[in-house]
Amino acid sequence: MQMKTGDALRPVWSRTTGPRVRIVLVEPRNEGNIGATARALRVCGLNELAIVGLQHPLDRGTAYAMAWGSVDILQSALIVDSLEDALQGCQLAIATTARPRHSSHVPMDPRDLAKEVMKFDQSATIALVFGREDSGLSNDEMERCEIWASIPAAVVYPSYNLAQSVQIFCYELFRAFHEAPEQTSRLASEPEQVDWLYRRMRERLELNGFHPRDGMDNFINHARGVLGPVVADKHAAGFIHKLLDGLLGIRTK
Repeated sequence: MQMKTGDALRPVWSRTTGPRVRIVLVEPRNEGNIGATARALRVCGLNELAIVGLQHPLDRGTAYAMAWGSVDILQSALIVDSLEDALQGCQLAIATTARPRHSSHVPMDPRDLAKEVMKFDQSATIALVFGREDSGLSNDEMERCEIWASIPAAVVYPSYNLAQSVQIFCYELFRAFHEAPEQTSRLASEPEQVDWLYRRMRERLELNGFHPRDGMDNFINHARGVLGPVVADKHAAGFIHKLLDGLLGIRTK
């Protein structure tokens, strides 16, 4: 299928502020949803797509047809086997969910979330993670992400179509990028700095004989949810590292 080019696909706006945003699809089953996701990214000024556990190689069928004007996003998509791989290089991960979860996380709506994302500068990469069409993200996958988000709906158990959900979040990000006032953005932590912080935390807790009731993995994931939005800021992460040094008796220049 030949894709239309020309004036219809020329960008009328190019953002110069805010972080990179990576849209992550976890085990999508419907090729049409994958293609429509690529188109949602394109029309909202995004271009970074990662797919975890792709069921079948994308061909020039439904996915390409739905990705009108956005086939290049499909072709350059990061195809990986695990969520952890998809989040490599990201300072912050945001999980989307359509159902209530037993957690201390309070999901943000798309508009408020977009404003939170806009607090970071262009050195940051932030992942927005979407789950399976039939079951969404698992509890473990949700807990791996520092922020949770949900789209309000008029029914008790809302379930938007996957591509529709991506479009709504991408549009709110577009609005936030497009309307952002001049402001001082948060300088993002290096991903290695964030990972090291949680490794240090785990090592010290294990050394002290601390055994969380739900296991250390769950405890560290919970810590990510509590501390993640803070330590994604480079200055805040540096302060917490110094605080750990003080608690551990390590001298810092």
